[in-house]
Amino acid sequence: MAVTTPCRAHGQDLHVGRALPALAREAGVEVVRDQVVRMTLPGHRMAMLHYLNIQTWRSDAFVSSHYSAVQLDALEAELRELAERPDPAVSVDYHMRQMVLAARA
Repeated sequence: MAVTTPCRAHGQDLHVGRALPALAREAGVEVVRDQVVRMTLPGHRMAMLHYLNIQTWRSDAFVSSHYSAVQLDALEAELRELAERPDPAVSVDYHMRQMVLAARA
């Protein structure tokens, strides 16, 4: 299951950071700082984050209509196993936008 699919189904954008600079300009605020930073998380911590998420997603109408209970059970079990078994060789890299905004005088 791609995380972006259920998010899109609810009108959410997992990559909202791309739109933030334009939204800030439209709002008339000053962009004091705007940077995209590379973040790294241990694989087991990222697996735990998604393991907790899938427990909520299971009851979501979109998810339950697009994925079988067998698929969700398998994914949940795999995420739990990864979360409970830290491996220092496994990490997840991602990018996150960080912005500092100020009201214009």
